[in-house]
Amino acid sequence: MRAEYTCEALAEAVTRSSSWAELMRVLEVKASGGRRRALQQLVAAHAIDTSHFKQRSPWSKYSDMAIAEAVATSTTLREVVEKLGTRPATGTLSHIRRRIAASGIDISHIAGLNRPHIDLPFSHNQLREAALSGDSIRSVSPRVPFKQPSRTARAMPR
Repeated sequence: MRAEYTCEALAEAVTRSSSWAELMRVLEVKASGGRRRALQQLVAAHAIDTSHFKQRSPWSKYSDMAIAEAVATSTTLREVVEKLGTRPATGTLSHIRRRIAASGIDISHIAGLNRPHIDLPFSHNQLREAALSGDSIRSVSPRVPFKQPSRTARAMPR
């Protein structure tokens, strides 16, 4: 890549382009990741605006503000994701849940998301005692004080 682009020539080429790939074609730069990155750094160093470039990323990006607005008007996490305009797949739900937690957004009105602990039919001490008394899940499970479906016991390896 030629390093002798003037700021004016680079700005004019950016204005005529709608993507980084097109900018590289306009400047007759061979397309490669390293050259694209160097060109991006050069454009940034000259503070040239590229906001008109098409975003081709398949990943949706959500601002904390957009997530907060969706949470405020939703009653489920699935509804939050749908309001953000995406499919409520498992990975998306997990990602948005982590973003909500990191942003400190109030979720007290969303049932199921604000549980302080998991409700178990036994105490943590009972589970600890059972775990210390066995050497495998199969040997511990009968010592945990809850009714266990018989098919679960059969499914555990010996």
